[in-house]
Amino acid sequence: MRNRWFIAGLVGFLAVTSSALGHELECEKTVNGETLLVVDSFPAKLTYELVVRNIAPDLPSDVLGAEDPLLESLGFEGFDTPFTLPVDGEVRKTFDVQLRDVKACLAMAKLDGSDDSAIDNSFTVRWDSGSAVCSARVECVGEGGGSRPGPRMTGGGSVFRQDGQRITHGFQLRCDANDPRQSLEVNWNGNHFHLLDLTSAECKDTDLDERPPSAGFDTFIGTGVGKYNGVDGATIQFTFTDDGEPGINDTAQMVIHDAAGNVVLSVEGKLRFGNHQAHRN
Repeated sequence: MRNRWFIAGLVGFLAVTSSALGHELECEKTVNGETLLVVDSFPAKLTYELVVRNIAPDLPSDVLGAEDPLLESLGFEGFDTPFTLPVDGEVRKTFDVQLRDVKACLAMAKLDGSDDSAIDNSFTVRWDSGSAVCSARVECVGEGGGSRPGPRMTGGGSVFRQDGQRITHGFQLRCDANDPRQSLEVNWNGNHFHLLDLTSAECKDTDLDERPPSAGFDTFIGTGVGKYNGVDGATIQFTFTDDGEPGINDTAQMVIHDAAGNVVLSVEGKLRFGNHQAHRN
């Protein structure tokens, strides 16, 4: 299934003792197999799945932290850190939330600190030289519970620069730039960009083929402003494409400037360990 950020079968982790440790991890988070879930029928069950994966090519990696504060406030036991993941190792946990009705969904939505009809919560994984952030959103739809999300693109994954540097990203973006429900996170080499406002958006139908499912577009071109390493005033220009299953032909192009106008990231390439998904509604 697309939009999974992109979860394989259960793999236990093995503690490894080594004088040489890698320092690269990635996280994945879904709810009912999606990064964006619209709930319009109740009662509803939300199954969150969180994954930590070692992506250092030849060495084990230490996981110093793995937290999801909102889920932990609801009783999720979380990950017992620190621990060490072997080469190609991963560990995952699931947590179920039962929603009796739309009121319960809206009550949970308030726990993320924003007064809207969406449940937004992030999963953060930390290692000695950096961190990765993964998000999933649930939209409460029903009487008093908001509206359907409309045309959008969701997903994430990794792209690599020619020097081998890995850049991870995750997003939930609407084709209407005036829609306030936008999110985009980019992490690389210990640096982080967080989108605050989407300033332009264009969803285009090109020669690519996004199916399945048919969305009517396959390319999202956008600009935005946000925070670079916690400092306001950063900007991003990006193009994300969806070229069908299983995501290996999807591409990401991103240029990020800091508040002084300096280019702090420029990358373009096909996805690895990820997927983009265009949605009609």
